[in-house]
Amino acid sequence: LFGATGLGYDGLDTDCTAELGHAPANVADVAECLASRYTCRASGLYDTQAPRAGELRGFAARLAGVEPEADGCLPDHGGDGEGIGDAVQGKAIQQCAAAITKSASGFIVKKLASLAKCVDKVFTCIQTKPGDGPCLVKADAACGKEGAKIAAERAKVGPAIDKKCVGIDFGVNLRPPLAVNLAALVTTLPGADTLDTLTNYEAALRLRHECAAEELLRVIAPRAEVLLRALEPSLIPSAGCAAP
Repeated sequence: LFGATGLGYDGLDTDCTAELGHAPANVADVAECLASRYTCRASGLYDTQAPRAGELRGFAARLAGVEPEADGCLPDHGGDGEGIGDAVQGKAIQQCAAAITKSASGFIVKKLASLAKCVDKVFTCIQTKPGDGPCLVKADAACGKEGAKIAAERAKVGPAIDKKCVGIDFGVNLRPPLAVNLAALVTTLPGADTLDTLTNYEAALRLRHECAAEELLRVIAPRAEVLLRALEPSLIPSAGCAAP
């Protein structure tokens, strides 16, 4: 479980100690650590898709007469739960927001699944057929196919969002606090021109999810970086992200 030639979870000792308050000692501790890290990262990613989520969560709770629980992973960017005051335009904005969430979420789920399949192929070779070159060649080919799947899913993100959002004025009906409040992401999605246009936002959103999948891979498979290093260029890290 923890050894460098096994699953390698000893590489997460520092991170898991921060999450749990102590170093993981068994499978249950590792599972708790992974669940905690997944949950918080998922909330942070969701914020880049739906910046008003934290605000609306709190607004709904207060309407029900309940003080919302603090959530350090899903920020509340402020706001009072109000909309733009135009039902027709509001419907278009809601459909656009839903498309952003669906497209970005779908991409990271599929990319992480492909990365995990690739790592599993390589791990199977080194654990069950050590020194078997043909096994690694097959794994390399399988990873290449997964890489092609990732590329195909990556290419779908922008068009899927455009389908519902391209006719909406980005500056007037997507950036403002009463709309989607994408303006709140100015420090979350870095880049001087990230929030100037829908296309720029899509690129930043895609990269954030691209890198998040690779970061999560390192959490669930700590040996991924070592295992995949030998397979480049069949499955290479995304530009702008650290190597998985």
